[in-house]
Amino acid sequence: ATLAIAGAPSTSITHQTSISLQGIINYACPPSHTVSFNWTVVPALPASVTLTTITLSVMARTLSVATTYTFILTASSVEFGRVSANVSVHVVPSAPQALIVGGNTQIGTAQQIVLDGSRSVDRDGLNTPSAFAYSWSCISPSCSLATLPSMMTGSSLTLPANSLPASHTYLFRLNVTLRGLSDTTTAYVDVVAAPLPTVIILPINDAVNPDVKTTINGIGLPAPGSSSTDLTYEWTVQLCGHLDVTNPAQAVTGNTSPEL
Repeated sequence: ATLAIAGAPSTSITHQTSISLQGIINYACPPSHTVSFNWTVVPALPASVTLTTITLSVMARTLSVATTYTFILTASSVEFGRVSANVSVHVVPSAPQALIVGGNTQIGTAQQIVLDGSRSVDRDGLNTPSAFAYSWSCISPSCSLATLPSMMTGSSLTLPANSLPASHTYLFRLNVTLRGLSDTTTAYVDVVAAPLPTVIILPINDAVNPDVKTTINGIGLPAPGSSSTDLTYEWTVQLCGHLDVTNPAQAVTGNTSPEL
């Protein structure tokens, strides 16, 4: 009998990737006795992983980052003895996910602009936010950095009131670096002369399960000189097919609450 493992003899995956290794066995003659299979993994996997079938499945986030695993599949039978095959899998770090809270909004010149990048995500779940390196820039229109704070490398970017002229939409870029890997995102701020309330939608970091209730949190901050009791809310959804946020059967909270 000959034994192989489907795919390349060596591969790389990220910590958030699940893997499935499929053994392939060929017989000179069909065996009349039971053939048993066993996987040996170095370094060892958690005891919850089944190692006695021809297919080995490992869930995402099981393997350790920056580690190379050797997977050895052995087939045994009284007729042909033992045959084995092996592959190696190297787990590489994932790039972070850059997120900006407080952007994609309209704001008055008399209000400060606060863009918060501290909710950026380590997809591997290994580091605290302090491990991130941040870099902010204003890319459109071509803001002179002389008008912006000297500290463009913090987790948040705060522009004092009256920092930017009205009647312009400014596009800001955030670059986040972690373990030598980077991700970039952008957010716009439309600056107008009149004082306006500030609206923030907190980001959802992961894909959602369609069978589980999803909550989207919004925050409304009153305009200068106004009260929070003056705020009203209305959610709308664009390009989402049949979703109707005014339908209580689809949106539990309705479309006039800070939480959808």
